[in-house]
Amino acid sequence: MPGRTLKFDGGICASEMTNRLAKSDITKTDIAKSGITKTGVAKSVLICFLFACSMILPAEAEVIKEFHSDISIEGDSSAIVEETITMDFQGAERHGIVRQIPISVTRKQVPYTIDFKVISITDQSDKPLHYQETRDSSEVDLKIGQPDVLVTGIQLYKIKYQARRVINWIDGRPEFYWNATGDQWRFEIENADISVAPPSNVPLRASRFTSFYGPPGSKTHAGGKFSQTGEAILFTCKSLPPGQGLTVAVSMPMGALSQPTYGEQLLWWLRDWWQAIVIPLCVASAMFALWFTGGRDVDGGKAIAVEWNPPKELTPAEVGTLIDENCDIQDITSTLIDLAVRGHLKIKEMKTEALFFLSNKDYEFEKTDPPSTAVPLLAYEKLFLAALFTSLDAGNVVLLSNLKGSFYPYLAPIRDAIYEGLTAKNLFRHNPQKTRTIYFVVAGVLFFLALCAFGSSTPTVAGLFVGSIVVGLFAPAMPSRTSKGSALTREALGFGRFVKKAEKERIRVLASEDPTIFGRVLPYAMVLGAADQWAQAFKDLSLEPPDWYVTSGNYPSYTTSVFVNDLGSSMRSIEQTFSTAPASSASTAGTSSAWSGGSAFDRGGSGGGFGGGGGSSW
Repeated sequence: MPGRTLKFDGGICASEMTNRLAKSDITKTDIAKSGITKTGVAKSVLICFLFACSMILPAEAEVIKEFHSDISIEGDSSAIVEETITMDFQGAERHGIVRQIPISVTRKQVPYTIDFKVISITDQSDKPLHYQETRDSSEVDLKIGQPDVLVTGIQLYKIKYQARRVINWIDGRPEFYWNATGDQWRFEIENADISVAPPSNVPLRASRFTSFYGPPGSKTHAGGKFSQTGEAILFTCKSLPPGQGLTVAVSMPMGALSQPTYGEQLLWWLRDWWQAIVIPLCVASAMFALWFTGGRDVDGGKAIAVEWNPPKELTPAEVGTLIDENCDIQDITSTLIDLAVRGHLKIKEMKTEALFFLSNKDYEFEKTDPPSTAVPLLAYEKLFLAALFTSLDAGNVVLLSNLKGSFYPYLAPIRDAIYEGLTAKNLFRHNPQKTRTIYFVVAGVLFFLALCAFGSSTPTVAGLFVGSIVVGLFAPAMPSRTSKGSALTREALGFGRFVKKAEKERIRVLASEDPTIFGRVLPYAMVLGAADQWAQAFKDLSLEPPDWYVTSGNYPSYTTSVFVNDLGSSMRSIEQTFSTAPASSASTAGTSSAWSGGSAFDRGGSGGGFGGGGGSSW
């Protein structure tokens, strides 16, 4: 390079080996003369071991005689690097060398990728050499040499390449921080000298220089004298054993280099964070396709007409589950009122001195014989009655307070029976609870994979984490109704419209035709969220209190509104009791290096910055 240079003489970086097992003069004769006696066993074993080592180790080791690198920092913040590697294969026959150059570093657990492009690879006469370039997300491998040609002795390789995105901006000052030789070579570098030339418009007096040598993390500087004239800075070091390298840093004044445009920075950011974008997009696309083909209701989205009665073939719990595809506690407790209306039990309100869920009321359930015309119980209804009365020691009466913790184990089987019953009636394509569970499991797997990837790649972790959220958000929408299920859903919602906007004259006609309509339809109104409106529609009618519910006091003048209000209070206590778990159940519920991206002058060390890698022979 023309012009004067500044020299940093690092001195000896590591002592040379003084003894080599390969040069051992132990022979078979030595072993024979030693004899195998009780007193000479240890000596014989040692001699045999040393002889074996002398046979295995090569007589001469491969070594890099000279590693020279000319680095020119360009005004556009790129760098042109020309490495001249003088390789001494000594007695070994090889095809050539493999130069491994990292193109990605991890800064604060976020990958940072540089642009890398090979310009030329030549020999000492600047004649192009055959090479094969392979790369992955973290490294470029340059395999130099002919597969059918062997070389030995001293060989020279010139590798010239361009690296972009290798400038750090520290408080507006451009800084070039470069692991020049790399610390992953398999053999020793006898001499290393690195020449760094800032742009011609950057005076060396305004720049700062430093270097580190040794194993990764070493803080040892390559010291020496230097002059603030010339066009380049020369860093030198001798005898770098395998696993050690020389790292250089040059800090230039503000404005010395042009920063990348916002467009370039955006493209680079997208390249670094593509996993955080692509993974969620792929997951969302897959989930949308699954929903579009199997998660939508058949014949869904049609107009809803007003209906005067709830679906005859469905119970209140089934209606509540069909509408929102979810069986909640309100749907299950509506079964209590429905079974009472149908003559299977009676509910009696009782005063108690002990507070029960912040109330002084308890409730007694009495099992009764249904009328001969009663519709046979469904599977979930049999489970419900079993949950109420299976623990009875005698008689057919149980207090709600005694069910605290004992009803809870039946909740899951009751829910499963409701889901299975609706699926068996061909109202759902598949069991909605199982469908949701499958997708929640998939979301959990993605979240687990994100945890497994934590600490390695932040964009991948972010992508998997967001992907798990996407699947979790889709999961509730994945159950789908059949054509029959959609029709009955519209019928149930149409009845809900009628309940919420019932005309007095229409209610009067219905009550005259069926005096039991209020109590019979009440559990349907409850699951539709319209119990108050249903009671309000009957307030001016003279109706007898239902015989299946006995209050602890006398109504001065019975009205449906008072009854529903009183019943609502009891239902809240019942829901809390059914949902209370037993005490036992409740108690048993490829990157090259990590680098902060900070300044080399603050926390720098050998092996830091861009560049690095190493190589081998082949």
